[in-house]
Amino acid sequence: MILLKVLLFLSILVENGSVTAHTDAYVHATTNSGNVTGYRYQYDVDTAGIQLNETVDIFLGIPYAEPPIGDLRFRKPLEKEPWKGSLECLEDRAMCWQAPTQLPGYPPQDEDCLFLNIWSPDVKRTGLPVMVWIHGGAYVFGSGSGTYFDGVVLAAINDVVVVTLNYRLSVFGFLYTNEASPGNYGLFDQSIALKWVKENIAEFGGDPDLITIFGQSAGGASVGFHLLAEQSRDLFRRAILMSGSMVHPWGIELNKSKSLHDSYMAGDTAGCDSSTQTDQEFVGCLREQPAQTVIAAALATMARVYSINIPFAPVVDGDFVEDSPHTLLDQGRFKQCDILTGATKEDGTLIALQPFGSQILSNDPYANYAEFHRILNEFTFVHDTLQVVGAIEQEYIDYTVKDDPMTNYFDTYVTLATDEAFYCPSDELSRQFAKRGNVVYKYLFNHLPSRSVYASADSAEEEPTSWAWRGIAHGEDIPFVFGTPLSSNWSHNYTEEEKYLSIDMMRYYTNFAKTGNPNTGSADTSPTWEAFDRLGLKLMDLKPNPEVIEAYHADHCHFWNDQVLRMVTFTAGLEGVQEEWDTEFNRWRTDDALKWRAEFEEYQRRVEDTCGATIRPWSFITFIGYQSECSIQSLQLTRFLQRFRGTSTYPTMGGYNHGILLVIGLSIMTESTTGQRDDLVEVATSVGNITGYRYQYEVNTTGVQFSKTINMFMGIPYAEPPTGDLRFHKPVPKEPWEGSLNCTAERAICWQIPLPDIVPALPPQDEDCLHLNIWSPDVNKTNLPVMVWIHGGAYVLGSGSGPYYDGLPLAAFNDVITVTLNYRLTVFGFLFANDASPGNYGLFDQSLALKWVKENIGAFGGDPDRITVFGQSAGGGSVGHQLLAEQSRDLFNRAILMSGTMLNPWALEENKTKALTESYQVGEAAGCNDTQSDEAFVECLRKKPVQVVIAAAVATFFQVLQYNIPFVPVVDGDFIKDRPLTLMEQGRFKQCDIMTGIAKDDGHIFAGVLPFLREVRDEKPYVNYTRFQSLLQEYNFLYVTPEVNRAIEQEYIDWSQADDPETNYFDAYSDLLTDESFGCSCDQVSRLFEKRGNKVYRWLFNHIPSRSFYSFIPTLPPEDAIWKWKGVAHVEDVPFWFGIPFFPDWPHNYTEEEKQLSLEMMKYLTNFAKTGDPNQGSTEPSPTTWEGFDLPDLKIMELKPDEEIINGYHTDHCHFLNDHVPKLTTYTAGIDKVQAEWDTEFSRWKNHDVTEWRTEFEEYQETTEEFCETVN
Repeated sequence: MILLKVLLFLSILVENGSVTAHTDAYVHATTNSGNVTGYRYQYDVDTAGIQLNETVDIFLGIPYAEPPIGDLRFRKPLEKEPWKGSLECLEDRAMCWQAPTQLPGYPPQDEDCLFLNIWSPDVKRTGLPVMVWIHGGAYVFGSGSGTYFDGVVLAAINDVVVVTLNYRLSVFGFLYTNEASPGNYGLFDQSIALKWVKENIAEFGGDPDLITIFGQSAGGASVGFHLLAEQSRDLFRRAILMSGSMVHPWGIELNKSKSLHDSYMAGDTAGCDSSTQTDQEFVGCLREQPAQTVIAAALATMARVYSINIPFAPVVDGDFVEDSPHTLLDQGRFKQCDILTGATKEDGTLIALQPFGSQILSNDPYANYAEFHRILNEFTFVHDTLQVVGAIEQEYIDYTVKDDPMTNYFDTYVTLATDEAFYCPSDELSRQFAKRGNVVYKYLFNHLPSRSVYASADSAEEEPTSWAWRGIAHGEDIPFVFGTPLSSNWSHNYTEEEKYLSIDMMRYYTNFAKTGNPNTGSADTSPTWEAFDRLGLKLMDLKPNPEVIEAYHADHCHFWNDQVLRMVTFTAGLEGVQEEWDTEFNRWRTDDALKWRAEFEEYQRRVEDTCGATIRPWSFITFIGYQSECSIQSLQLTRFLQRFRGTSTYPTMGGYNHGILLVIGLSIMTESTTGQRDDLVEVATSVGNITGYRYQYEVNTTGVQFSKTINMFMGIPYAEPPTGDLRFHKPVPKEPWEGSLNCTAERAICWQIPLPDIVPALPPQDEDCLHLNIWSPDVNKTNLPVMVWIHGGAYVLGSGSGPYYDGLPLAAFNDVITVTLNYRLTVFGFLFANDASPGNYGLFDQSLALKWVKENIGAFGGDPDRITVFGQSAGGGSVGHQLLAEQSRDLFNRAILMSGTMLNPWALEENKTKALTESYQVGEAAGCNDTQSDEAFVECLRKKPVQVVIAAAVATFFQVLQYNIPFVPVVDGDFIKDRPLTLMEQGRFKQCDIMTGIAKDDGHIFAGVLPFLREVRDEKPYVNYTRFQSLLQEYNFLYVTPEVNRAIEQEYIDWSQADDPETNYFDAYSDLLTDESFGCSCDQVSRLFEKRGNKVYRWLFNHIPSRSFYSFIPTLPPEDAIWKWKGVAHVEDVPFWFGIPFFPDWPHNYTEEEKQLSLEMMKYLTNFAKTGDPNQGSTEPSPTTWEGFDLPDLKIMELKPDEEIINGYHTDHCHFLNDHVPKLTTYTAGIDKVQAEWDTEFSRWKNHDVTEWRTEFEEYQETTEEFCETVN
């Protein structure tokens, strides 16, 4: 009710009579209805560079129609019958009924209210531009008279004729009872007033061919309806729509049933029983009731039904409003003319008055998240399904502060209310007019006045002057358009800059009325107001010293004008089942994936229960999935189930897939080059003595002089060779040996996918590859921290050796022991064949290596109780799996996960059927396709020569590789007990401190982007919108339904550039890949660890190296290999963690700042290994304190020269991927084929009657049911 009071207040504060006074100089004009007498007013002004002494001819209360009383109540207006003599038009006449009692100090109310007012510079002149004002007030309040609508200043300073008018309001103007009262009488009133002006304005000095109509709020919407109405289009030339149009969601009631309900309720309250009377009788009864009774009943109805949808508003009557406004606009059925349109920056505070009414006197309205969520369900104009509300939250919440329970969402709501209810409909209107070749000028009013239009309330306890939170609220621009700051009768002294702003705005508006261009028509308009078009999206930021800006809230407007409309269409018929499903979402996330699949099938059966479809499994050999006998089985569901259950058909190797091998192969490049060996050194372990060697490490560079001896042990076996019967088995600990094992040279790497184009010569490969390497500063010590490195390589490539993984600088500079290791890869490490080969052998290898280190590192000077495991990419994923595995948790103390975690979508294959299919493809290629059981199949593969198996694995790899990497970990129930996210949300992981982070552009070189490496060098790859869409469909880890696809586009596309057909979407796609494949899993892990009380330190590596990691690919020339466009790509941080800028005899000289960055990064890393705090552990403090990541602060170290702490990174995107997309996927996975086809008809839907849409959708549902009955 508070909003009704404010609307009433806002409408009547501008109605306190015209402030212009009578003079003795009367003026006369002759109209086709009769003569009228007005008066001449002397207007003097000397301020803000304006010196004027002008007269204005004023005519107040000219009747333009017959009084709509008696039998004319609830009918179209009739033109005014001519009168005799001269009608005195010297003062305001009655305003239309809007309150049940007269308002003290304001014009009287009467049904005889159809009058207009005219201000003319001189009735004797000819050809003056005419501006006709249509007032706002939600169609229920207001009039054409009042302080702020006084046309004196506008007419005097700008040499235009100004007209204002009344029209019927509330139930008198918009009663709807089907054919008995089709409604829209207020719009017909306005139209007949425009006709009167067109026919008579020449008598007042105006040009009937130069009429501009303008209005604000409901007046702006009214202007929009005249642009649509055939009967009005020829009555004016141009239009200005301020904070309102025909496509604003409150501007029309498309639900006629609601309009009928509201009308019946008003009639029932007035004593006319709608339940016992026909519509004709009901309307006849209302015609007989006193006006006060009818308006009192209308207000009572408003108080009962009003939320934010306005009762007694225009409807689609098939006459004045022939169709839905969106339909008419889409079809081009509107007046083709130039327009000027816009909104105030916080128009939405008017909407916020409704849910925040109890806080109206507060200077700081507050809404926590729960209250904000409730408001979204009640106070938005959209069809508020859970999906739509979730999408709104995703679009508007600032997720960097979402975790703070004290976050205030009031401003968030005002922003979205402004966008939904005011600014974005204006944006849609602008696009529609510009698309048809009309010139459009768009604005944003962006000045907080020194005197608000809300500052004159009668009641002290509701004095709006103190509402500092209101911002640049609805209606605050009106005084500046009408020149109120320059009014000689205004009691408030506006500031000088406000007077200049008013002068600028009046000139822009009247210039537009004169010429169609706000820049021409009078002198001194600056700056130039550039036209809005779909490429530039330019608009004028109206404020002191106005300026042109571009693409204001373009992303939000695409959300409201496209994404939400599509979601409403998509979700309208799904609430029942899906709301129930949503309540199960959190439990779903913590349940067994197999159990979840069963629950999802039950959900699908509930959706399709009318079909009575039976589900039967097909053989996975031909098509693995489930096929419904009901022929409307979901196409989306089929694809969804394929993602979870697998299919035997996958894309073959192509350019995209070839590219992924670049990133996963670079970890194996060449042998370590650690320089000259000095004395040998021997240590005793639990399995035997080991001989290594000492290396004298020296650094002599700017600012760094360093010399230290490091003990190195290469190729220590930690397990028995996994050959013969041990192939496809868990590793077996190494048996003790006699004598001292020579470990002075690296041994063979594990069998893997060859990359001849990238790494022409691999080190020797062998199944006997389970070795580790150790760099120790001093084998005689007992307490050195230990850091165990697990290499990356997508589980199919890599080794613990190589120049980038040489532990020498890390150990020497930071006094830690560095360990690297090999583990089985590709099919040897991850063959899955149910119980016959549960897989995950590579993870078991890593765990056994950790056990070996735990038991033996003391012999190398290490502390077995200070072991930190760290890894990058698949190595980071492996570290994550070790954190989950019960058998590994006691083998280390801390963990560091670099650009990879157990939650990364590529780190685990949840679809065991897919893993099984790929394993059998390997077997078939290797000649093991005649087996009768899984056990026989695995035994056959054990007997095959290793070269045959790896060749079969390579063939399968290139056949099936897309984004989901073959031969990766699975949920085996042993090493990985359950889905990693399930385990983490249940707290079933090692409780310890972690460090984790990513490279800023980790996604640049991932699968979908890598083909560009061979297409370009210096220039960024080009992805147009069509290719972007295809990449989303084919090359990302998400299950992409059309709705998920559109949500991704909404989240990642820069909609300020989307109208340009030449826009490059490469960065948008790369950002998605970085977030989806790396960053947001890191964010999720960080939150889950922190929630359990563990310390978390996060980083973002954000430095483009002077020498790229990728520049050492032998087949690419160094001068072409830097590719600056790739950004801070995957693996680019590894050299800095390992101290490669200080590597002896390194062919590239890093810059001095890069050397310093490497020193700092090594220090942070090893400090964490030493103490659990990257800031503690070394004698020299770092220049920047690395603050821990916690909720709600989300502190992250940005690693770069001149590193700094930032608050959160891509938190909005991560909420989108980690929360919104899984929910949306759940909602949309079961939509059947018919509804998918319905979705493709969206454009056609927009061109049809929105009011009939639900009927059409119900017919679709009925058709589906009838079809299913036929099938059954």
